[in-house]
Amino acid sequence: MKNRAFLEDLGRRIRTAREAAGVTQEELARHLGLNSRSSVSNIEKGRIDLTLSNMQRIAEYLHVSPLSLMGWDDGTDITEAEKAAIMSDSLPPEYYSLPEEQRTFVDKMIHTLSEGHSE
Repeated sequence: MKNRAFLEDLGRRIRTAREAAGVTQEELARHLGLNSRSSVSNIEKGRIDLTLSNMQRIAEYLHVSPLSLMGWDDGTDITEAEKAAIMSDSLPPEYYSLPEEQRTFVDKMIHTLSEGHSE
């Protein structure tokens, strides 16, 4: 499953950033308001799908960009809609068979809607 592999990679990047920052799992758990370090361990193993707000909080606490945690600042060419699909597994397979112009239109709509939703 595409989402499972993404979550495992995300967890590895979070663990690497946490260790580089000298932060323990207990400290990160407290910062996120979690009950125990085992919750952070589960995040790092890709067993928990993080909310975007928790992703932002982790990135800020570890002094890294959310893009780096997501693996999207490595020059990979990925559309906004594809990023959203990885996060939510919500794009239908038909999206990928659309012509590029129509995918771009869908990407812009998703981006516009997500901006309005975050306010």
